[in-house]
Amino acid sequence: MRGGYLWFRMRNAKSNLCAAPGRIVDGLPSVVSKDCSTNGFLWRAEPDREGDWRTVKFVSYATRNAIRPVYGTGPNEFVVLADDGYSPNYYWSVSR
Repeated sequence: MRGGYLWFRMRNAKSNLCAAPGRIVDGLPSVVSKDCSTNGFLWRAEPDREGDWRTVKFVSYATRNAIRPVYGTGPNEFVVLADDGYSPNYYWSVSR
């Protein structure tokens, strides 16, 4: 626990790589997969305003920014780290 939050690593089950801040795309840092190491790979999950943990926002320890999708017209979209906002675009459905 750091700063009152529980921090964790998001590790891909198949590749064993962790989500981390990456290169700049459209003026914002993207989220990439890398070998897991320092605090740059730590994230916190925050439930939606109703406190429902099935819908969460992921915030980077390194940048203090939240993961947000960038909507475009191509078949493969990407996500960036943007200001820690409250838009529905920041929230992700989480399931087991």
